[in-house]
Amino acid sequence: MNTNYSSKIANIAPNAQLHELYEAEEGGLNLSALKEILWRRLPLITCVTAVVSSLAFVQAMNRTPIYQSSFEILSEPVTIETTVTSSSRETTEAVTSVKLDDVQIKTLKSPGIIDSVIKQLQPAYPEINYASIISTLDLESANEEETVLEVTYKHPDSKLVKDVLDTLATVYLDYSLQKRQSGLSRGLEFLDQQIPILQAKVDRLNLQIQQIRQKHNFIKPEIQGENLSVRLEDLTKEQLLNKSQLNQAKWNDSVVQKEVAQEPTKATTAMQFGTDRYNKLLEDLRGVDRQIANKSAIFTNGSAELQVLFAEKKEILSLIDQEGKVVEQKLANQISSLEEQNKDIDQDIIDLKQEIKDWSGVTQDYEEIQRQITITVRQLNELLVQRESLKIESAQKEAPWRLLTAVGDPQTDSASTVNFVVLGTLFGLLVGVGLALALDKYQNIVHTSSQLKRVTDLPILGMIPFDRSSTKSSLEQEMSLLMKPDSIADKSAMQVYKRNSALSDILTLSIEPFRFFGANLGLFAANSTLRSFIITSAMPGEGKSTVALNLAKTAAIMGKRVLLVDTDMRSISRISKSIPLANNFGLTDLVLKPNLDLRDVVQKSFLEENLFILSSGSQAMTTDPGKLFVSKKITEVMKTAEQNFDLVIYDVSSIVNYADVSLLATKTDGVVLVTGLGKLQNVNLKEAMNRLNVSNIPVLGIVVNELMKRN
Repeated sequence: MNTNYSSKIANIAPNAQLHELYEAEEGGLNLSALKEILWRRLPLITCVTAVVSSLAFVQAMNRTPIYQSSFEILSEPVTIETTVTSSSRETTEAVTSVKLDDVQIKTLKSPGIIDSVIKQLQPAYPEINYASIISTLDLESANEEETVLEVTYKHPDSKLVKDVLDTLATVYLDYSLQKRQSGLSRGLEFLDQQIPILQAKVDRLNLQIQQIRQKHNFIKPEIQGENLSVRLEDLTKEQLLNKSQLNQAKWNDSVVQKEVAQEPTKATTAMQFGTDRYNKLLEDLRGVDRQIANKSAIFTNGSAELQVLFAEKKEILSLIDQEGKVVEQKLANQISSLEEQNKDIDQDIIDLKQEIKDWSGVTQDYEEIQRQITITVRQLNELLVQRESLKIESAQKEAPWRLLTAVGDPQTDSASTVNFVVLGTLFGLLVGVGLALALDKYQNIVHTSSQLKRVTDLPILGMIPFDRSSTKSSLEQEMSLLMKPDSIADKSAMQVYKRNSALSDILTLSIEPFRFFGANLGLFAANSTLRSFIITSAMPGEGKSTVALNLAKTAAIMGKRVLLVDTDMRSISRISKSIPLANNFGLTDLVLKPNLDLRDVVQKSFLEENLFILSSGSQAMTTDPGKLFVSKKITEVMKTAEQNFDLVIYDVSSIVNYADVSLLATKTDGVVLVTGLGKLQNVNLKEAMNRLNVSNIPVLGIVVNELMKRN
């Protein structure tokens, strides 16, 4: 057995015919797959769509006609109440808008307004009530500014529609007038409350101004401030002058003390501040000094004349010393006086600065009160003007809302029946598509080769297409050529017909797909090492016997000596049933009867000269296949078959239901898996692949079979 043959098959490049079959479908919405699903489920979709559209048509025909009409109302952008109250910070919460928002619309549909309509219409329409009106009454804004209200009403009674809308138009206009009058009344009431409050506030502020003027004795605060500034400037100048005089007096005092102590006769500064007596004593002293100078030239110091002069000088000096103290005391008194004056000036400056500081606070209080008076008076004047304006507005009786479009004649939708049917058809189409997708998802059947690739990751060796161009006449002609008259001489005409019909089901007219299949397997290569393999399927009914017979026939046509072995013993094989054979001996007879050999049971097929058939045998339905396939004899038979034929093909029962493939595959070169598109479920395909992988069975590839679509 060639156990490495499956690795060679995996490298097969897809030919042009198969390229589109296993081209990967990756990413995004698979529109092609969706189209295939819808095409497959077209009958279901058509049926559901037809049923739903029919029901919609019946409903539309039995539906009572509904009449409707409408009118439009224009509302004012801003109410008078808004204008009145928006100028004061205390009244901003009273600002109201007449934009037709959700709250306004709910108000217009409230029982308080609709009940007035009901009271007017109940005499003519006793059955009318709030629920019957509000259920089909529609109010919505007709523009972006939400200032135009469109009112629509629907009812089977066209006259009732007209009457309801006419009454509603009148009620809504009256409501707008009442709302306007109510807003004006609230505005007047508010102004009557606010004006006395503001007047009292103005009076209180004026009283505070008067009290401040009386307390601080001024008329205008700016004049008082200027006076204080002038006083401070004068005191500052006086302080500078006093300090200059004090410094001069202190300097004079120090000079006088020095002059008196050193040489009184030359004390010029002391003489400036001395008394007349002091100056006279200085003159006397200078006179005595002159006499002493004159006498000294004549007499000695011890002479009586000089002694008298010295005594007189001493007495004068004593008197001068006494008078010098008087001068010094005079200067000291002057310094003390200047110092006291300086202290008084400093204190006056401190007091004046404090007064200026206090006056600054008084000025700020005064200015703040004046500002409040100005604001309050302006507000008071505005409210007085607005009150007069409100009184004028309240005298007007015209409704602020205006009717833009009058109520028209109620109309019924002439296209309602058509629309009903169209919508029903669209809905039915959507339901049908949904059911189709759900059913396809639930059944989970393999429909495309790309699904096979994703599940198995195996090469697709070939696709056996469904040839719709074949006709019954051409098939009967093919059968007449295949069947030999002398081989069925003992058969009746009916038996011949049945045999031909069975064979036509298992043979296809075109051998080209099987040539591609065989070429991809490498059957026709000169150095081909593939001697035997199994053809099976995941589940019964996928066409494995059809594929096996047609491939065997094609290989025989291409010059191979081929043996087709029917090992499907779980049911009556289509090969054994469809192909006329000379006897019933087959595989079970060969294994169970020791006196038979391969040449006794192998029969040459009339289909092709190089094609030989080994049927399941006469004991196929009574023999345990599992026991048969593990016997030593079956191994010998399979070896002998490979020695006598170029190619041996085994038709084996399905993988999921039976273990036959696992028992026989190890004695061959591999397995070819036939899958019938539109018949095999994903779960069964995965189960089959799992069993093959667990048993480590070499899988040569997959054959996509569409021949089963003819059944």
